[in-house]
Amino acid sequence: MKIVFVYQNHERSFAERLAFPLEESGYNVILAPAGLKIGSDNWKKQVKIDFSSADLIIALITKRFILDNWVAWRVEQVFKCQHKKFLPMYFDHELLYDKIVPFKTWKVTKEILSYNWFFVKKPEDALEYIKRYWPLRAYFDVFMAHNSNDKELIARVADHLRARGIKPWLDKEQIPPGKWFQDEIKHAIQHSKSAAIFIGKDGVGKWQVVELRSFVTQCINSGCPIIPVLLPGVDDIPSEFVFLREMTWVQFQDTIQDKKALDQLEWGITGKKP
Repeated sequence: MKIVFVYQNHERSFAERLAFPLEESGYNVILAPAGLKIGSDNWKKQVKIDFSSADLIIALITKRFILDNWVAWRVEQVFKCQHKKFLPMYFDHELLYDKIVPFKTWKVTKEILSYNWFFVKKPEDALEYIKRYWPLRAYFDVFMAHNSNDKELIARVADHLRARGIKPWLDKEQIPPGKWFQDEIKHAIQHSKSAAIFIGKDGVGKWQVVELRSFVTQCINSGCPIIPVLLPGVDDIPSEFVFLREMTWVQFQDTIQDKKALDQLEWGITGKKP
């Protein structure tokens, strides 16, 4: 989920304090067009791009905010693109009473005042409010945990799932060079609706145990299904994952093209029987 902040430049440090816990929780936060001169054509273009692609726009209302002409221009763009998810935040109770007059010079005064303003005492307040009313969406239908020795088979399974309209998460496709593996895994788990734990002839990989432990924690809180999947040549779940035997698993027989197994896997991921 993409959140764009609108603020007066002197308030950037506070905007960063608000943005940090949101980013830690998995939100994509945009503070301001970086490296562009305020008011330039490129700056205006980037502001419009950010607003049009945002899921939520937050305005940090302060005394400086109200008196800044370029802030006024940005807020006007919010309403020009007919953005419905707009959240004004303020930090001074007086703003609602004796500091509202300058708004009357803005073209969008009526629109701004039509929204409920959210009072923030500390960054944690903003985080809890946003998590409650703008929860993260799952970007992927299934997180595919597997032994690296099985990556070719898993890639073929992923292709079959895509052909069925299912969006899988695969480490080789989503983790760029130079990124910390565990950090990327944690982020992926936060944005997946389910997890398929693939078990091949070589057992489980060292990272698969980490992935599964992290995902189980999320499942306890959100009810996401975990689907054990036995690849061709595997007849039982390994002892280290003995608790997975309590779940209904999918078993591929002789080939990855096993339609029955693919149907069961789709059923487990989507909750709808093919």
